[in-house]
Amino acid sequence: MGKIETTIFVDWENLRSDLEAIQETDECFKLPHFDFNNPEQLLELIRSFLELEEELKRIYFYRS
Repeated sequence: MGKIETTIFVDWENLRSDLEAIQETDECFKLPHFDFNNPEQLLELIRSFLELEEELKRIYFYRS
């Protein structure tokens, strides 16, 4: 059985503001551990929400 192709839509402004708030309180999300301007780290964060049977096909970022 193949993996389920998954597309994710991300409201960039909301994600960015949430990450900034988390960086204020959680040591593991503070620089240099996590930088939301680093595309590799951001991709890993988004992939962490996928189930094992899901494969990330596309990510669409938008601003609301």
